[in-house]
Amino acid sequence: MRIRLYAVVLVILGLVAGAVQAQPARVRMAYQINIFGGLAIVGLEKGLFQRRGIEVQGVAVAGGIEARTGLFTGDFHAVTMAKTPFLTTVAAGPVTGIALTIYGGNMNAVVVARTSPIRQLADLRGKKVASQVGTGSDLAFKDFVLPSAGLRETDVQVVNARYTDHVGMLQAGLVDAFVGVEPFITLAVQLGIGRVLVEHTRFDPNPSFLVVSLPWMEANRPVVRRLLEAWVDAYELWLRDRREFARALAQFYTSRGTALSEEVARALADKMDVYPGVLGGLRDYLAQEGEALYRRGVIRQRIDWMRALQTEMVTEILRERKLLQARRITYTRRPLRP
Repeated sequence: MRIRLYAVVLVILGLVAGAVQAQPARVRMAYQINIFGGLAIVGLEKGLFQRRGIEVQGVAVAGGIEARTGLFTGDFHAVTMAKTPFLTTVAAGPVTGIALTIYGGNMNAVVVARTSPIRQLADLRGKKVASQVGTGSDLAFKDFVLPSAGLRETDVQVVNARYTDHVGMLQAGLVDAFVGVEPFITLAVQLGIGRVLVEHTRFDPNPSFLVVSLPWMEANRPVVRRLLEAWVDAYELWLRDRREFARALAQFYTSRGTALSEEVARALADKMDVYPGVLGGLRDYLAQEGEALYRRGVIRQRIDWMRALQTEMVTEILRERKLLQARRITYTRRPLRP
């Protein structure tokens, strides 16, 4: 009798243990609602994280700046953020970048009204320009785009506004231009509201990163590996089935009140420069941008890049799938002096 009871107990314990093991790992992730959060958006829409045994609880945010506090408090395990929030975040706490989302220079642009007399950057002098202050697009506009036309930040009237409000503000005549991000640039053009004055591509590659809490990563490396496998799955979807990738984007934005047709989403997907790995020149570029922030007093200490960018795992996954790229980025060299 005791032997039978013992056997039953073992069976029950085995079933319970199996059920526990079958539970997907939970990851709380904040991602940009603009196109810089594209891999997270598509991964969630297509169920790619679930296929890797991860339950991602996603929270859409206007920008990486909004997510950084949650990363420090433990509300989020992972966040996506563009260059500038990434730099200020890794300088401030125990976090690290483990992959990229896109190289987004051409995802940022200065947009003016379709019928505007503004034809060149110099025409922005004295004009009202909407920009989400503190973001990568905002700083690139002030540091690189304006100076290329002989202008300074004080030569324009910068109106701090979220990306999601830019198109409406331009249409209402509240501003003369906006420093925007996709998909809102394409929407402004497609709706006949705006036209692109200049893209940021030749000024700044503006990469976007997948950033995680270091303590969480060190305690959950198998989960991080699965997260990155799904991340590369989303990249492979972009590589091999652009139409399906675009359909996921269209579904996401349309379900949240921003009507994005599959045709426009496909054009947007074709425009994206998606790659989750580190391209040549990226580390030098980040070191330059971090040094510039340090000298301005925006960050209090120089960034330890051995800690701040740990992409070995995603590089290994890309190598295993024969997806590594050898190309290099281009960027504007800052005249940094001692």
